[in-house]
Amino acid sequence: SSGINAEYGDLTISNQKGLDIIENWRISKEHSNADHRYIRFNIEVITQKKTSKRMELNTDWELYSWLISNAKTIKELQDCTITSQEDLDSASRKLTVEIIKFWKIACPITYTAKKLKPPPWYTKEVAAAKNIVTKKKKKKKKKKK
Repeated sequence: SSGINAEYGDLTISNQKGLDIIENWRISKEHSNADHRYIRFNIEVITQKKTSKRMELNTDWELYSWLISNAKTIKELQDCTITSQEDLDSASRKLTVEIIKFWKIACPITYTAKKLKPPPWYTKEVAAAKNIVTKKKKKKKKKKK
């Protein structure tokens, strides 16, 4: 063929990690001054991840104290007779379960944002180039209005 009106496939090669962060892949309608069109896509850079933990400083100690002092199982343990190692082990397990259960109620899980390291390819130069492109896009949109 002469090359006029001939179509050639463009290929974007990636691995699974790339597929996980590439969004909105498309062939642009912009003129490229070549016989190919631009391939556009967004890359999602994950910078934060929520983690959960119990923050002891936020424990409601009044609630915890009330739960412990009104717990049926703990009252039963106070009145039980321990005559063997097995009795002691059993009572210890029951007490531990109650203490942990009430602590979880009085000290609920808190979710915090934990910063993740950016991917190795996201260098200062890439960040700077991204900022330049973003500014140019904004400038171009303003001119169109």
